[in-house]
Amino acid sequence: KKVVITPRIGITKSAELPLRYYIEGNPFVSGVRKSKAGHRDGTIG
Repeated sequence: KKVVITPRIGITKSAELPLRYYIEGNPFVSGVRKSKAGHRDGTIG
């Protein structure tokens, strides 16, 4: 399995530091996800 390093999310101070690591494909990692459900504005995705 592959370890992914990404910028931190939800913060502004030092957000660019590579301090967020996770196993690629892990369904328990928070972040932006594409959804099949509609958004409040009526768009999908």
